Amino acid sequence: MQKSKVEYIPLDNLELDPENPRLPEQIKRTQKEMLTYIARETSIEDLMTVIAENGFFDGEALIVYPIHKKPNKYYVIEGNRRLTAVRLLNDWNMYPKRKRIREIADSAKHKPEQLPVIVYDKREEVLTYLGHRHITGVKAWEPLAKARYMHQLFKLTDSSQKPVVRYRELARQIGSRRDYIKKSLDALAVYNIIEENGFYNIDELDESTISFSLLSGALGYEYIRYFVSVGTDPIVDTSRINTHLVEKLTRWMFEKGTHGETLLGESINLGKLAKVLSNSKAYNAIMRGANLESAYRMTSGIKDDFLNHLYVAQSKLQDANAIVASLDKLDKNTFDLSKDTAKLAVNVYRTLETMQRKDDEFDI
Repeated sequence: MQKSKVEYIPLDNLELDPENPRLPEQIKRTQKEMLTYIARETSIEDLMTVIAENGFFDGEALIVYPIHKKPNKYYVIEGNRRLTAVRLLNDWNMYPKRKRIREIADSAKHKPEQLPVIVYDKREEVLTYLGHRHITGVKAWEPLAKARYMHQLFKLTDSSQKPVVRYRELARQIGSRRDYIKKSLDALAVYNIIEENGFYNIDELDESTISFSLLSGALGYEYIRYFVSVGTDPIVDTSRINTHLVEKLTRWMFEKGTHGETLLGESINLGKLAKVLSNSKAYNAIMRGANLESAYRMTSGIKDDFLNHLYVAQSKLQDANAIVASLDKLDKNTFDLSKDTAKLAVNVYRTLETMQRKDDEFDI
């Protein structure tokens, strides 16, 4: 990114970027619809106030490229929110629903009619720089917008090269990790299926409420990946993704029950879900409608959890035993807590002892 010469272009010659990855897919790519979304969903009044009071800072030049079918017109690839703010200062009727926007525009000291820009010949010239800025840099976007932007950048890499080479090149360009890029693009492929199916009509689930990070995290587990047929292909073949099971996974993670809880619950339970999907008995149970905890108890995972709890308890008790003789004085709370802990330990042991008698093959 070598260019640094700032030019001044009339406001009417600048247009919002229809390929802006931060715009939801359902927003029509018309100037009116895009401006309305930005005005409605961002704190545009704050930015308008700053510009209205101080003018437009030349050091924040917009980055633009020509619209080839419209002579002397440019798409703003960086600075869409600033462009929206200036447009509203000049004509608050573009979004008349907010009284505050009109008040700011009516009292503005500055209403720029031209803006400082740096012109590039085509979008591709600046994508890598902006990828670094918004994916790993100081103005990082939310995960879904990052994934969409990475997808735009990935499509610019040499398709004749092996996927691993393309991921590595993109990672080098934007200062990220190859595995992070692939994980994000895999999750985007699944997300697109969810979006194409109208988020399966799940109440209150849409692009603004879905947790893309949770979806990406889920696909970090091997058995969850295979559950939806994402697999380990270098580039996900979307035609092979099992859309029926994508719906299942989506409902488990995002559909709330009568008590306001999803089947998954907290993101920490993704490991449990993966364990369930790796066990045929547990898999069948959860597919028939069992809750996660009851299905998880059918796997070896519950035994691993139990052993981990025992190891932690043993370690803590060993620490307590090492210092108990050094206590200056015994109070009732300390004594009662120690007594309750001992009862719990005895109860665990007696429960295991009973289980051993019922199953001669139990390995204790």
